[in-house]
Amino acid sequence: PYSCFRWRVDSCVGRRSASTMKEGVQAQSDGAYHVVHEDISNAQARRLRAVPLSATLCKSAAERFPELAGADSRAIITGSSIEVVGQAERLTTRLQNILKSYPCDATILKEFVQNADDAGASEVHFVWDWRDAPRKSLIADALHVWQGPCLWVYNDAEFKPEEFNSICALGVGGKHGKGKIGQFGIGFCSAYHLTDVPSILSGERLQILDPHVLHLEALGACSAAPGVRLNFVQGDFAARFPDQFEPYKRILADLGFGEEASLSKPVPRTILRLPLRTHETLRGAKEISSNVLTKEMAEQMVASFVRGEAHQWLVFLSSVARIRMSTITA
Repeated sequence: PYSCFRWRVDSCVGRRSASTMKEGVQAQSDGAYHVVHEDISNAQARRLRAVPLSATLCKSAAERFPELAGADSRAIITGSSIEVVGQAERLTTRLQNILKSYPCDATILKEFVQNADDAGASEVHFVWDWRDAPRKSLIADALHVWQGPCLWVYNDAEFKPEEFNSICALGVGGKHGKGKIGQFGIGFCSAYHLTDVPSILSGERLQILDPHVLHLEALGACSAAPGVRLNFVQGDFAARFPDQFEPYKRILADLGFGEEASLSKPVPRTILRLPLRTHETLRGAKEISSNVLTKEMAEQMVASFVRGEAHQWLVFLSSVARIRMSTITA
């Protein structure tokens, strides 16, 4: 280990002399340790994968927290008398609290219009799609419950890589320029009023989020990274998992972009898919929201939209000049 107690080496290593400590790195049977030579800086010792003496003197965290095994040694200082603690909040709890600021009504649609405006889009199109999609060849079998009716949110601007990252950064908007009225990290979360597994297709990427980590765990999703991002062009995923990509191909054709429906090339626009929460999907996943959107509730959103809210929104937008809404029956 390297000494992080340079001001009192002797007392921290069994009261052996500093000169004795400089000769090696192995622990002694009586509890004393040889430490890295004092002429070697702590930064260099870390690069050489030496651990701090403070961690060595404490009981290894790997015994109590196996998930930290292999992590940076500076993060595993713990023992019977020292524990790793801190303030933390579950993502699902955070999302639940965010939703309290967003009514489950046409406000949800407004957030997506604002985000599209921030991205420089000129058109936004909402499509209520009440059709089911095939459920066999999926990237994860657990996703089959989300192949039902959905709300599509289309805009004609392509997502940038940093915007994909911004979606994952709660409370950190990806848009900070003058006149920007949307905030991706927060505003996008209004989608969780309707779904637990939103997805975004743009360029050559498809990003699927799963805050409960109930559907994408087989692909490596975890509480620290509850989602996956696929490069469907490089990975040829549309051909390998046709049922997973069938809804996206179908809506592209419905919107008049049939030449892009093969998904063999980047798509120069953005399509959000919000598969609607059902009583089936609620099993084991109620931490964010228990809202189940019915056709009647969707019709109320449409009615509010038609009555003039969309026209009011346009007054405050800088790039979006057209907002549309459609319905596709089962």
